[in-house]
Amino acid sequence: MASGVLTGYISKYTVSIDTATSDLAAAQAMSVIGFLVGISAVVLIVLFVVMNKPVLRLVGLIASFVAAGFILIGVIVVGDFNNGFYDVGWAMIMAILGGLLYVGTGIVLVVDLVKK
Repeated sequence: MASGVLTGYISKYTVSIDTATSDLAAAQAMSVIGFLVGISAVVLIVLFVVMNKPVLRLVGLIASFVAAGFILIGVIVVGDFNNGFYDVGWAMIMAILGGLLYVGTGIVLVVDLVKK
């Protein structure tokens, strides 16, 4: 039984970070990187709205698509690793929705960039 601070809970099964396979560790890394890039995308888009500098819109657009890519790749890796053993449920649904929202944000920024 795994215990400690670095323990991830998936349904009723416990996976220790130390004993996690490379697939699960890669999925966790992709999700964390996607989350951090997503935060930077939100900050850049807010700065673009406040300061109205076109370079911020472009960098925010790129960051939105990069965040979506990392999050969705992490979801795909977990889905491939899962093989029906874990019940990931709402966490996976929220990750997919987050990735799709970043794709939508990127598309809106592309449309805004093309219109101007």
